Amino acid sequence: MNLAREHALVDISTARSWWHLQKPAFFVVDYVLVWLAAGVAFQVSPRVLGLWHPPGWLMTTYGLPFAIALGLQLAGVQINQAGFRGSETLTKILIGSVTGALGFVILQALVGYELIGRYILGITVLLGVVLVLLSRLVIWRLAEQQSREVFVLGSEFACQELAKRVNEQRLPIRFVGRASWPAAGPDDAAEPAGNGAGTRRAAWESRAGEFVVENPDALSPRDRQTLLALVAQGRRVTDLGYFYENELTMVHVDGLRESWFWSYDPAHSRPVFFAFKRFADIGLSLVGLLVTAPVTALCALAILVQDGGPVFYEQTRVGLRNQPFSIRKFRTMRVDAEQGGPCWAAENDGRVTAVGRFLRRTRLDEIPQFWNILRGEMSFIGPRPERPEMMNRMLEKMPYYRLRHIVKPGLTGWAQVNYHYAASIEETQEKLAYDLYYIKYGSLTREMHIVLRTISTLTRGR
Repeated sequence: MNLAREHALVDISTARSWWHLQKPAFFVVDYVLVWLAAGVAFQVSPRVLGLWHPPGWLMTTYGLPFAIALGLQLAGVQINQAGFRGSETLTKILIGSVTGALGFVILQALVGYELIGRYILGITVLLGVVLVLLSRLVIWRLAEQQSREVFVLGSEFACQELAKRVNEQRLPIRFVGRASWPAAGPDDAAEPAGNGAGTRRAAWESRAGEFVVENPDALSPRDRQTLLALVAQGRRVTDLGYFYENELTMVHVDGLRESWFWSYDPAHSRPVFFAFKRFADIGLSLVGLLVTAPVTALCALAILVQDGGPVFYEQTRVGLRNQPFSIRKFRTMRVDAEQGGPCWAAENDGRVTAVGRFLRRTRLDEIPQFWNILRGEMSFIGPRPERPEMMNRMLEKMPYYRLRHIVKPGLTGWAQVNYHYAASIEETQEKLAYDLYYIKYGSLTREMHIVLRTISTLTRGR
């Protein structure tokens, strides 16, 4: 089959990583930059005498940069997944820096050393933010010049979808061509004349250093040998599903097979991680209920003044292992919003009240769910719980949908920080791709990353 070059597949570049620069390398870069910022802060601060005591000085000089660099790591600044997007990148850097600095101040107070001076702390954080932001801009420019060249072996639809997602996430990848490989038959010799040969020739002649294959299992033995020969030349061959997970941090739902779920680590194989999650859920939900008590009262009053209807709205949702439970939220829609039956909420849904619109935008309508978390029906982080009626509809289109309930549903999650509200089956499938990725690759680091991304999302009012 002749090589098909699409305009949409060319010149898609910009930065998520720089020649596969990994998290530890970013951590070292950020540590050095913040360490330099701390050195400048000591030189220009008018109050440094109290910190020249060796333990306090060493802890500030080396501990503060480490804490801030760790905060940046958790905020996802190292991966630079979204590229250099101005205010969004700056917001991530600010959140990571402030979180790290706050953690350091608390630790310093607990161990009994002198509290760090506000001048040194402020100068270190501000100058560190500027230096880290500049470093990401430099990486961005260099990544544009060294984007990876990829040749896709698959259908036109799969290629277009891949190009669209790469473009949306602004990865340093440039597609140089596409070709469809013939499916394997009972006899490889029965392949139509010229069909496989043209595809192999296109692959050999391509200057790409990386090949993404849509369905390796469907390739003929001759095509498999061609791919092995490309690997022997030092080129990289990647399955499309692996490419989605490794580069896009989502699952290729259209290409899912049952065997994908066999490699998932169930809860009992990671008892420490899930025990820590439950401990954190109990503590944070108690603190959340206490801290938000005044806000809860104001929200209830605003809803009553709005239309005099009930303050809370209770729904049945599907939880862990597909067990139903009742979720409670602040009512954000009119009392008669679902007279015609359950349906998705649209982005500019006319059923949402003025107060409800504010509560949704600020996520304040989720506050009552702290009770669900405290009772163990939900976690702070996990896939959003869905209504049984909606779930039954989606199971007809997505047979794997029920498997997102392998873990507890959450107040926020990987899908929530990467995608907007779902208002259709197609958009729900998009969120499923992120939910399944979280289920398979969940970790303590990713939990912290989601928390900081959630804070960043809330500050932008999304």
